[in-house]
Amino acid sequence: MHRILMLAAGAALASAAVACGQSRGTHAAPTRAATPAASPHMAGRVVVADCGAADFRAISQQAVTVRDEHDTIIGTTTTEPAFADAPGCYAPFTLDLPRTAFYQVAVGMHPAVRYSYAELAAQNWSPTLTLS
Repeated sequence: MHRILMLAAGAALASAAVACGQSRGTHAAPTRAATPAASPHMAGRVVVADCGAADFRAISQQAVTVRDEHDTIIGTTTTEPAFADAPGCYAPFTLDLPRTAFYQVAVGMHPAVRYSYAELAAQNWSPTLTLS
């Protein structure tokens, strides 16, 4: 009796699949849209060792420019007002960036610091740029 019920249930499911246009063995797996990789969110700091008035102004509200490996500008922002943090000072900055192989981060007129995607990911996208 148990086998008869299973056969009847199997036949009913096969009939339903054929009625829906799907036959056994040709059922395609559902497709999912590819999820794009999240864009990196950089939350960095610019640091100076001496917190004199000139150095404090040198990092407060300064332009931050990020370029990719092709030297194309991919992000810009400004540093926030600087904070005293003994023995020096720091100014935070944040920006969202597209994913690329390399990033060149420049503050004001200072030379850029180059990072790979892996290096920034290892730093949790929180680089510290020390200006001298």
